[in-house]
Amino acid sequence: SSLSALSDLGTNLSTTKHLAGDDEAGRFSIVNTILGFKLLVVLFLGLATFLGRDLLYGLFKSQLLFDIAVYIPVLFVTESLCSLMGSIQQGFHYYRKMAAAQIIQSVAGIIFIIVFLVFLRMGLTGLIYARLLSLALCICYQVKPFIHRITMRFDKGRFKEVFYFGFPLGLNSILSFVFLRMDTLLIGALLNPLQVAYYGTSRKLPDASQNMFESSFRSVFFPNMSELFSRGEKAEAEKLLANSLRLVSFLTLLCTLVVILFQREIVELLFSARYLESAPSLSLLMIALSIGLIGNILGTSLVSAGHSKLPVLINLVDTAVSLTANLVLIPMFGVIGAAYAAI
Repeated sequence: SSLSALSDLGTNLSTTKHLAGDDEAGRFSIVNTILGFKLLVVLFLGLATFLGRDLLYGLFKSQLLFDIAVYIPVLFVTESLCSLMGSIQQGFHYYRKMAAAQIIQSVAGIIFIIVFLVFLRMGLTGLIYARLLSLALCICYQVKPFIHRITMRFDKGRFKEVFYFGFPLGLNSILSFVFLRMDTLLIGALLNPLQVAYYGTSRKLPDASQNMFESSFRSVFFPNMSELFSRGEKAEAEKLLANSLRLVSFLTLLCTLVVILFQREIVELLFSARYLESAPSLSLLMIALSIGLIGNILGTSLVSAGHSKLPVLINLVDTAVSLTANLVLIPMFGVIGAAYAAI
């Protein structure tokens, strides 16, 4: 995940935006340019990771990690290509194909896990093989509609256009990667591992809801908003934004109300009575999610309108506020302090 965030450099989001607003010839020029660039980047970083496996062993002192280091570059390359192809599908508005690709990856992953772990008893190596093969199948399905148009012809002008727009978004992705894990790290540093477990439990439902929002709503909202702005249809874009804010606000606040009313029952049903201490944090994190999804829609609209630098500035403020709030509130209130900080 860290390598994928590092290698993305914002090109995935930028690719989706530029594909959504271009004609067919321009689209395939972008696809070939970015695909060639991404292949070079991931192969270079993958090779560097493999050659640096001694450094990994020195950092983590794990023989198991050293033994599986050969698989890390391959996993990284396949994960990165699968993510890029998903962004390309998004830019072409191939939403059903995106859903089919995710289903293929999930079903294939389950089948391969059963084969490698249950029948062949390959342990961790079997899990890695299952992940690799499911990703490979997904990539094959994703690339099928474009395979006859892939020439790897590099267009310098297109690359500059996509890269310069996407680079601030890449910085924003790295900030978000750090931001989303900062509270858990501080709980571990300031409290104890048990509190980390309670907080991790309270984050499960909001994180799952966030992932569902990203995969089902934002993946459709972003390319459509980008297309409207590229055509100059600002009135339609405003209408789509307003309706989206109303819909997401209503649904998330309704779900949050249900969680607040039945927080203990939900935690006991999903995680057992041992984790009831995480129930108050769950309710607060659902409130934070309700606010955060509105910010996500507004930030996505900014990027769609061509303002790729603004989300980085917003995230810098978010990170500073969150870090300060966590440092102050976690020692005062414990795990629930991190939930207050999220709000």
